Amino acid sequence: MHTLRLLAFAAVSGVLVVAQFRGGADWTTTGNDAQRTGWVRADAKINTKTVAAGKVEFLWKKKLIAAPAGTYTLGSAVLMDRFISHRGFRSYAFVAGAGNIAVGMDSDLGLIEWQSKLVKTPAPAGTFDCPGGVASITRPTASEFSGAGGGFGGRRGGQPTSGVGEPFAGAVTLKQAPQPRPGRPGGPGFVRRAVVLHMLASDGTFHTGYVSNGEEPKPGVPFLPANASATGFSLIDEVGYAVTGRGCGNVPDGLWALTLENGNVSKWMPGSLIAGGLAAFGGDGVVYVATAAGEIAALAPTTLAPKQSYKAAVPFTSAPVVFQHKSKTFVAAASKDGSVQIFDTALTPVARGTGSDAVTGLSTWTEAGGAVRWIAGSTGKNIVAWKVADQNGVPAVSAGWTSREMVTPATPIVVNNVVFALATGEKRGRDARTTAAQSTPAVLYALDASTGKDIWSSGKSITSFSGSGGLSSGGSQLYVQTYDGTLYAFGVAIEK
Repeated sequence: MHTLRLLAFAAVSGVLVVAQFRGGADWTTTGNDAQRTGWVRADAKINTKTVAAGKVEFLWKKKLIAAPAGTYTLGSAVLMDRFISHRGFRSYAFVAGAGNIAVGMDSDLGLIEWQSKLVKTPAPAGTFDCPGGVASITRPTASEFSGAGGGFGGRRGGQPTSGVGEPFAGAVTLKQAPQPRPGRPGGPGFVRRAVVLHMLASDGTFHTGYVSNGEEPKPGVPFLPANASATGFSLIDEVGYAVTGRGCGNVPDGLWALTLENGNVSKWMPGSLIAGGLAAFGGDGVVYVATAAGEIAALAPTTLAPKQSYKAAVPFTSAPVVFQHKSKTFVAAASKDGSVQIFDTALTPVARGTGSDAVTGLSTWTEAGGAVRWIAGSTGKNIVAWKVADQNGVPAVSAGWTSREMVTPATPIVVNNVVFALATGEKRGRDARTTAAQSTPAVLYALDASTGKDIWSSGKSITSFSGSGGLSSGGSQLYVQTYDGTLYAFGVAIEK
């Protein structure tokens, strides 16, 4: 690692570093990508063989927030791998949570590099269901679809890289673009924009800060009503999206969109809870949302104008996931009857897989070669998976596997051919105090993605339950946040 960081000086001095920094393992939002697949497709070190061989281990932990809001402390980590800045090479983890705190960390070493308080005044007291003073964080969100041109976050289908190491890029904390060098063609067209992340404070303001120090070049802009419960915070094509729910702050359940260019806010209010607290996005930017009233809807990007919808006989219990099959795009969501339903982009039902317990969050991936797709989710007591195969060009769903029992597992994520499932340990009681007293420490499990069999667990490494957020992974590491305000990192050590 020290060798890599010394090499940064070559990049800063103007030597262009190329292939090794393309396609980095960034985790930009809940569910990893705009489609909410929860799948890291090409990690260099994590697979069933390395996990079974004991290469994945506890790496570090860091306490970031002193006091939770109810049982909420930290959201899931947003990750940026192999970033080049004026400080040298970095892999970053960004988290936000209770107290309107946002933190930037060196994820290789587990060291805090910066900390920011988005709202200076104390937040109003919250409740068990509506904790007060909670912030969220995201980065421009990439697309699963490699053929999608245009721009999720300005660079659809690609990963943000660096503010240094390319001609005329400069440091990422420059307040204004540098002047073009005399005698060089292209002028301002050669200047690269600063690399930023985006934060949402509990007072409803949308903030933008530099990844290297969290500093904000301009004040936050209004987005949501104050004290709303915001989930699924994402940035797609320079539009911020968030879901409000549970009536927190007397704000109706709905999806909100903020256009950064002009500050316009759009909203879609279905009259019921948005399932899973998330929206998913197609490669064309269309927004897919499912509701507890049994509606799945396709909305226009930015304006959230309804395009298509379908009314199911039973409520949906998960947010949608979007995936490709035989060059076609499909949308899947789970229902209260334990089934998973697959729709085409016109929201016409095309396939259905049965189950016995309702699933609250979905992930999806394919086996090598892409012939077989899997969809998996948490039932609250285990992870269940369905197998999706081709039947005359249309998905056909069959039962897959069921994992061991776990204490309130979160939505699983997938790294190559390994499913990681977090038994959060949370045993929800009548209030935060009761929940904290009766919950047990979280455990991270690694499962074979084809069979659901255990191949590794974190054992007793984690000492508190996980009451907020979810798993994230990048750069051969996985991150778990716990009730006591600690961020844990597991993975393959740098030298292995």
